[in-house]
Amino acid sequence: MLVKELPWRSPDAFIAQYGNEPWSALLDSGGAANDRARWSFFCCRPSATLKGDTPSDWARLATLLPPETQASSLPFTGGLIGLASYEAGLALEKIPSRHAPFIPDLTLARYEAPSSSTV
Repeated sequence: MLVKELPWRSPDAFIAQYGNEPWSALLDSGGAANDRARWSFFCCRPSATLKGDTPSDWARLATLLPPETQASSLPFTGGLIGLASYEAGLALEKIPSRHAPFIPDLTLARYEAPSSSTV
């Protein structure tokens, strides 16, 4: 993997340029800059996506896992970004709900190389 330090850019600059692309995601540590809160990663154009709400969709999750990568000084070098809904947690724990789900249980994307900035 090529790591090249670039001048810092506000996350807003990435959002302005790529925010309308489907599956774009921003990982922002937020807060005051310190050793644990100094990175922002903007990802777009994933290499694979998964959206669903059936057990077979959960089984497909393993196919999205990226290959193991070498250690890096960066806290994120690519991988899965997404969410599992509250309803998914209920289903996995076999807890009934009287509410109909309104979002997919699982939404994930695999990103190969994010853009990042540090302060």
